[in-house]
Amino acid sequence: MPVYELRYEDMVKDQQEVSRQLIEFCGFDWEDQCLRFNESKREINTCSYNQVRKPLYTSSVHRWKNYEKHIGPLVDELEDIAAEYDSGRSESERAMH
Repeated sequence: MPVYELRYEDMVKDQQEVSRQLIEFCGFDWEDQCLRFNESKREINTCSYNQVRKPLYTSSVHRWKNYEKHIGPLVDELEDIAAEYDSGRSESERAMH
């Protein structure tokens, strides 16, 4: 199964380009509304309702570092899993993201 790697920092830096790449990867057609996700009138049933209604914001960039000592073992394990997954992909598959 193809996996698309996306960093929030990259999305905040260039939302349009990163969004276009993600939409293309998923096989969807681009719509300018993708950049205005926060203006959607659809019902949102999530605890992060207030965040979803905001445009992308930079205040969360690198915020994960506040929890690094707590999530360190998980990050290490996920890196190992990602490396194992990546080793099974071809060069063209790696270049897709």
